[in-house]
Amino acid sequence: MLLTVVCFAQQPVRRPGGVRLPTTNTPTPGQPSPVDNRGAEQGGRDTTISGVERREYGDDSLRVEVYSFTSVRPTTFDTLVRDYTLRFPIPATHIYLGNDGAATRSLLFATPQRTGWDPGFHSHDVYKWRPENTRFYNTPKPYTELGYTLASGQAQIIDLLHTQNIKPYWNVAFQYRLFASPGTFRNQKANHRNYLISSWYQAQNKRYNNYFVILNNKVQAGESGGILTDKDYLNDPIFDIRPAVPTQIGGNPSGARNLFSTLLTTGRLEKDMNVLLRQQYDFGRKDSLVTDSTVIPLFYPRVRFEHTFRYTKSSYLFQDLYATGSVINNPDSTYYKNNYGITLLPNGAADSVILVDQWREISNDFSVYQFPDANNLQQYIKLGAELQLLKGTTSKASPSLYNIIAHGEY
Repeated sequence: MLLTVVCFAQQPVRRPGGVRLPTTNTPTPGQPSPVDNRGAEQGGRDTTISGVERREYGDDSLRVEVYSFTSVRPTTFDTLVRDYTLRFPIPATHIYLGNDGAATRSLLFATPQRTGWDPGFHSHDVYKWRPENTRFYNTPKPYTELGYTLASGQAQIIDLLHTQNIKPYWNVAFQYRLFASPGTFRNQKANHRNYLISSWYQAQNKRYNNYFVILNNKVQAGESGGILTDKDYLNDPIFDIRPAVPTQIGGNPSGARNLFSTLLTTGRLEKDMNVLLRQQYDFGRKDSLVTDSTVIPLFYPRVRFEHTFRYTKSSYLFQDLYATGSVINNPDSTYYKNNYGITLLPNGAADSVILVDQWREISNDFSVYQFPDANNLQQYIKLGAELQLLKGTTSKASPSLYNIIAHGEY
């Protein structure tokens, strides 16, 4: 079942460039309305018709322009339902074990999205948002979109998007998503959360652009190690309720299947926070489009200078904790010794497995664009350099690294 609600507030319409469109006549508080004045001119007769108002068609229509870091022309929201995987976090080209929120792997070859440092944890990338894929908007009215998806096994997705133009040339947006699934078998619960705040400012002369993004991802997925193989649990009628089937790790999480609970006894927890600031300044030729009532400024860049600052803080944790109470768990020392070479206290002793990697990254990138054809911004030559500073904390060491990257693109 899919339920989507879209609503937007009624605000004065603005054309691109900040010119107001005419709206219906609304009397100012304390001032007589045009109808009242007309009645006074006709000898004091009251000709006001209560509850009747003329409305313009444009007052109830909305076109939101959608941009990205690399787009030249705006697009609009894709509202088609013929390919539902575009709205579902797991692409159709990925395979997984059937539990929404679990690890996935792509069947297609793909190159890394970024040059430089890579922590190497990609099993849950489809549930994360990336600053490079941030969308920016230009809307004449505040726009809010709410989405709720309910799937089998009580899996739920809640989406929220709100965007509005604070000024004619300044837009802000907020986006949030909750992906929750209890899983089919024991210790498969997933709880993923994302939020994003973006800002896009463009100078009135269209020479300067400022993009700002704050993005946070939190991926929480239980791990079971697979079901036990000492007997045929799947064909045993006693275990028709799949959460009752015992698993290799994770113990007995009875009472811990609350979708919105952040309790994690056995599983992985990945968190990353990204801050990105990109500034662009263009040199080129100015122009304008003149109509009967407006003047829309145009600009054709030939050279562009770009600076990008990025700060990323990430944490990757796996834990199998000793627990008693509503969740009963005692990590199996034999399992970890045979499969991973990790030595724990003998079974029966209170011991836990905790593996964590933490990284901080600060990068500065400076690039220069040259557009051979001012009327074709999709054709350009780009040269730049990036300095990447890294600080890590692992169970073995605390390295400090740096990368100097030169890059070009045509």
